[in-house]
Amino acid sequence: MRYIFTLKNLLALFFMTAGSIFLHETYKERTVFFFSPEELGPMTYPRYLLWGWVGLSFLYLVIPRKPIDLKEIKESFPTLTAALLAIIFYIVLFKYVGLIVSTFLFLILFFYVLHYRHMSKMVLIAISTALLSWLIFVKFLGVPMPSGVFNGLFG
Repeated sequence: MRYIFTLKNLLALFFMTAGSIFLHETYKERTVFFFSPEELGPMTYPRYLLWGWVGLSFLYLVIPRKPIDLKEIKESFPTLTAALLAIIFYIVLFKYVGLIVSTFLFLILFFYVLHYRHMSKMVLIAISTALLSWLIFVKFLGVPMPSGVFNGLFG
């Protein structure tokens, strides 16, 4: 019985349960302003992601792996914490400086946190990713993004 309730199994079951609850919420009947049921609704994309979440949680449950090495986790904890702080920094900064600048700064910081030190490649990848994100989301898809202090410069 103790092999059934391992940390791995409990974690997988937790994520499967949470994903199933969220997935159930996407199927609840709501009033939407679409002309036909075949059109994509506001919950279509989250529904696809949640099906993937539940499926990956199931695979995590059934696929055997090596035991968890706590020493390895302890060694990677500072890098993981710094990466998490970089993501929080990106989320906070996004509203104030906009998509392009916040994405550029986030990627530079994230590369640095992950111990990547080739500065010219870092800058090139960060600039191209920020501009590509802006082009796709703002120009191609028409998603309104905050422009921050550079209002009108990248409009």
